[in-house]
Amino acid sequence: MSGTFELDPERLPQAIADLEEARSRIIDIAQEARELGLETPNQGSDGVSSNAGLQISRVAGGQDGALFNANEAYLEALNATIDNFKAMLADYHSVEDANQLGLQNIDAAEFSVSETPSERREREFYENNPHIPPGARG
Repeated sequence: MSGTFELDPERLPQAIADLEEARSRIIDIAQEARELGLETPNQGSDGVSSNAGLQISRVAGGQDGALFNANEAYLEALNATIDNFKAMLADYHSVEDANQLGLQNIDAAEFSVSETPSERREREFYENNPHIPPGARG
């Protein structure tokens, strides 16, 4: 069962909220990194200090920097997980609704064609009046 997990459907809303909070924090960190990358590095009194300032600025804020790439990867993973959890929650509610309505034993194939309300009324009319040929209704 490696790579899989189960989540209590009753706890999904809180898990989603926690992930959204984490996403918000990552966005804040990404903004701080961008601002750090825009700062002019301190020109220290020696070459090592000057180079360190340049490297920190490059790594933190640039699109090729490690912090930028890490933030992007975290955001991508969080967004995918949030979307998956929301889909799981929607599926759970659909099943719960079907169970409460007593629809658990209905074959989904029966609902493969959707009809409009007017089509449904016409079909029901002819089903209830078999002596009238289809299309004869005025």
